[in-house]
Amino acid sequence: EKAKQVRAETSVTTITATAEDLQKVPEVIIDEGTFKYVLMRVTAASGEQKYLVRGTAGAEYHRDVAIPYVRAYLKNGFGIEVLGGGRI
Repeated sequence: EKAKQVRAETSVTTITATAEDLQKVPEVIIDEGTFKYVLMRVTAASGEQKYLVRGTAGAEYHRDVAIPYVRAYLKNGFGIEVLGGGRI
């Protein structure tokens, strides 16, 4: 249910973030230890893209890692796709 909602949110976004905004986004934000992570691709209005890895200790599901980041990047005008995930 939550994953479907996030996919729907990402498909109707208008990309307004600049390439300069994209350069400010760190490629990797992960906690220490063993946990789930997600791989995401963010896109600026110019079409420039960056791959991001985000990992959160204590997240039960990959969507629990992705949702806060997806919503934050959408709010900041980026296009975003969650490409996959795993366990570190």
